[in-house]
Amino acid sequence: MLPEKPKLAGFGPYVLDLSERILRKGEQIVPLAPKVAETLCILVENHGRLMTKDELMNRLWSDSFVEERNLAQNIFTIRKALNEKEGGQKFIETVPRRGYRFIADVSAVKMNGSDAAAIDNIAGGDGDVFKPAAVTVQAPPVKKRYGLPILGALVLAGALIVVGLYTFRAGRSDRAAVPGDAYSNGSQLKRVTDTGKSWLPAISPDGGRIAYVYHNDNSDGIRVQDMATGAVSDIVPPSKAEIGQPEFSPDGDQIFYTAREGGLEATVYRISLHGGDPKAVAKNARSEVSVSPDGNHLAFIRFNPEADGLELITAATDGSDERSIARRKGDKQFRVWETSPAWSPDGKKIIAAAFDQTSSGSDPQRRNYLVEIDTASGAETEIVSPGFYTIAQPIWDKNGNAIYAVAQDSSVSPLQIWRIERSSGKALRVTNDVTNYERLSLSADGKSLVAGVRSTFYNIWVHDLKGESPPAQLTRSVALRNGFFGIIWTPDSREVIFSQTDNVDAGNLWAVNVETGQERQLTFEETASNRWPAVTPDGRFVIYASNRSGQWHLWRMDLYDGSVTQLTSGVGESHPQLLPDGKRLIYSSPGDVPKSTWAMNIPDGIPQKILDDTGGPAHFSPDSTMLAINYFDPNERSRSPWKFGIMPADGGALPQELPLNSERSILRWRNDGNAIYFIEPGRTHNNVFVYELSSKASRPVTSFTEMKIVNMGLSPNGRYLALARGNTASDIIKISLR
Repeated sequence: MLPEKPKLAGFGPYVLDLSERILRKGEQIVPLAPKVAETLCILVENHGRLMTKDELMNRLWSDSFVEERNLAQNIFTIRKALNEKEGGQKFIETVPRRGYRFIADVSAVKMNGSDAAAIDNIAGGDGDVFKPAAVTVQAPPVKKRYGLPILGALVLAGALIVVGLYTFRAGRSDRAAVPGDAYSNGSQLKRVTDTGKSWLPAISPDGGRIAYVYHNDNSDGIRVQDMATGAVSDIVPPSKAEIGQPEFSPDGDQIFYTAREGGLEATVYRISLHGGDPKAVAKNARSEVSVSPDGNHLAFIRFNPEADGLELITAATDGSDERSIARRKGDKQFRVWETSPAWSPDGKKIIAAAFDQTSSGSDPQRRNYLVEIDTASGAETEIVSPGFYTIAQPIWDKNGNAIYAVAQDSSVSPLQIWRIERSSGKALRVTNDVTNYERLSLSADGKSLVAGVRSTFYNIWVHDLKGESPPAQLTRSVALRNGFFGIIWTPDSREVIFSQTDNVDAGNLWAVNVETGQERQLTFEETASNRWPAVTPDGRFVIYASNRSGQWHLWRMDLYDGSVTQLTSGVGESHPQLLPDGKRLIYSSPGDVPKSTWAMNIPDGIPQKILDDTGGPAHFSPDSTMLAINYFDPNERSRSPWKFGIMPADGGALPQELPLNSERSILRWRNDGNAIYFIEPGRTHNNVFVYELSSKASRPVTSFTEMKIVNMGLSPNGRYLALARGNTASDIIKISLR
């Protein structure tokens, strides 16, 4: 413990002002939310001593009731800010089930003369610190807004707490997997929307307007906003169609976009900004659309069922002259979700996100990268770049010398904006914070980059199917995703076990008591994510998916002693579901769509493939003879090939289709085996329905008017549903480049 509680405490390259609760690295302030900074101060003041969770909770939130997960989130954020990484300097030690200890050496720092010089001396030289000139966050143009719901305000507040109001964090990359300095560009960030409902932005060629998808009341529309005045106009009115990222024509007079309904492939539309109705110009697009620099051609990716593969398609902007210029199938695929191909500035090449998924070998893995396709010959060249965990939404800079993309450098890092030099492949960070960025668009002069920023929370609720008690909320988070990646009851119905992830996907398994709301943490990963829990009938073991080994595999944890055993070692296993007797499980592999569904005896059975081309977690019927499953029908031409059905659990026959569609492919059998629960898809809110197999009719079993349900689990007695419910806020920022 520090002897006199000095004003300044130094550790590693950092200096912490304990009075002002300000953390510095060299001359740069490291931004921390107030409670996060207070947490760090308490730990530093008591360095070397174990601070129990109860002690920290009492110090931080003595006058209010909050969940223990908020403390865990603060610790995670501190570690991010201090650039802790595996194999590097550690500042905070986790003592499982007890608390935390600040283990770095701490010394008092005396300030005389130049404060900045003294701090720089303590920090030591750091030649590659990103020092942008006058980085500021500006509010959007003032305008009146009425009636922002309290829930929406909480979502936005949670987003601001987590991401630090879209500020850059100075310092080196906190992940060793992708080396590279920051792109020192004198950047400025400006928040241009504040509704929490603004998605998928595009900037006009002159940089004066943005177009974006506006989510409201389970509908999508397209708005255009003036960057100077903030004036907004609705260009495409709201509808139930799912609208993709818009793109301006090079002259700024038209917008192209995709829209899909009922799970069908998308249609490409164009609409004039001077008035008129949208006009369909192409059909069966799997990805979003890109417009060539001369404004004469489009590019998008389409699924070809005859070839069972994906094709890069170009066409004239009126839909004529379609050409398939590149094809991928099997283990080599184009990435199609949340991305689009992009034309080079000279219109001679197209860049797209791609991946390889190995299906055999001793070191199976998925590799994500970018490819460049020659529009004349179709020749494909891989873009030299670091080994990103995920990379998507590539766009060219104005000269074609570099590529901007959204990428993760590890499975538990946020999606950041990177600039990749075309000639050398060197990757430079444009952003370096804990925000998740998505969807990029660049003005014609290369000076203005717009991106979406997203923050999500989900909480665990219990719903009484008999309607004798109102829905009860068990967890209370504004910045964590509880249950999104799995939710299940214990056999005695006393607890619900669920995944808990932050907005950068680091996560663990937790349990909450349904009577008291008391929570307990089950796994303690700091650099990996644990998901999709399944509990054995005796309640002793939890089987779950984890990437703790570097790849997604299934693991089994003994709840009595905490010991862990690896069950699978294939190409990427997830979504385990146990038979009611607990002796056999099914799972999905590999970890992307389309999947294959497998079954195996536990703990050491031989995997048996049940069905290829499946889309999500399957679920056993109560008598273990049938599976409810989401599957792909390659012969479907008139509607969505992704269907839901039931099939024998041994894979002896193909699925029998059911007329339903469920959010995130989540299905659950009713305990009598005569019906299936599913989640109605919805943008902003939805409900759970039950499909009766005998009458072939569906009816709602919940009647919520707000928040989105993303997962569910049925209690062993069949009376209660545990639900993961919450909201996602999305807004748009503009980054002014040099």
